[in-house]
Order: sequence, then C-alpha cells, then structure tokens
Amino acid sequence: MCGFTLFAAAAWSQSFLGSIGGTITDASDPVLPQAKVVLTETKTGVQRDTIANANGEYSFADLPRGTYSISVTAAGFKDVKSGDIILTWQQTA
Repeated sequence: MCGFTLFAAAAWSQSFLGSIGGTITDASDPVLPQAKVVLTETKTGVQRDTIANANGEYSFADLPRGTYSISVTAAGFKDVKSGDIILTWQQTA
C-alpha cells in the first residue's frame, strides 16, 4: 500500500498564492521515488501533475486558494487519493 504525507502552506508574499507538498512513503515507511502525483482543484477539475523525487518528495507551487485533492500512483502499489485539502492565503494547513 502506498501512503503520503502532506504539507500545505500559504505564501506570505503579496501574490496570495500557496503551495502543497509532501513525501510519498509505503506502509513500512521507505520513501517511494518516481511516484506520479496528481493535484486536482476540485471545483474546476483543473489538474497538475509531477513525479516524486529520489527522496519521495513532491510539491506544487503558485496555487490559488481553493479546495484540492491529491492522487498518487506508483508501480506495484495500490493507488491512493486524499480527502479535501483546503488552501487559503495566510493560513498553513
């Protein structure tokens, strides 16, 4: 089974954009490099995708406030989808 941890942080500049990122791990805690991570803005359906780096880390920057979900796929593991991630400016979630 594949799992992931998230962090979401609002940028403190005047752009009012935030970011979401985290680390992809499996159930026994080793990181999963090269996992595909898809971020979806739930209201519009707009998606961005990235590949986790060698440390299992991923990030999405310059995000407008909104509600997002993340899905993760990795070879040999069950796909995982997050619940809602609410990103607002001047808030750390």
